[in-house]
Amino acid sequence: MVDFKLDEMQEMLRELAQEFARDEIRPNAEHWDEESVYPKETIQLAHEMGLLNLHIPEAYGGPGLGCMEEVLVNEELAWGDPGFATAAYATALACAPIITGATEEQKNVWLRKVAEEGALASYAVTEPGAGSDVAAIQTTAVRDGDEYVINGSKMW
Repeated sequence: MVDFKLDEMQEMLRELAQEFARDEIRPNAEHWDEESVYPKETIQLAHEMGLLNLHIPEAYGGPGLGCMEEVLVNEELAWGDPGFATAAYATALACAPIITGATEEQKNVWLRKVAEEGALASYAVTEPGAGSDVAAIQTTAVRDGDEYVINGSKMW
């Protein structure tokens, strides 16, 4: 029989995320929503408390945890405010392609900025004519000497 109990570390992480959601997110969620505030300071605080970007490998400054730990934390953050959880987790979406496809130099630069400094990253997929269907995107990046020229538009 499979044991679905959380281990001690997972339970501690879940409790930390729950306390953070209760103390830092829920009291501010209505204000953020009504005033269209991006909660950058609270996202930074979540980073400092070790609640974000849990999947970044230890080799690049992260904790190297798995999907289960990320789900536990994000469930609690979303209880605090789904909008906050989405904003806080967006950087993780941008890091996934770096983890799986970047060069070692790129990983060392960008993953460390996220893991160690709390840098934010974006995942620019959504386009006006394609939504989030990556097979239908039209934006291109063409090398021009030492730079790239980007043609197209993104939204959000």
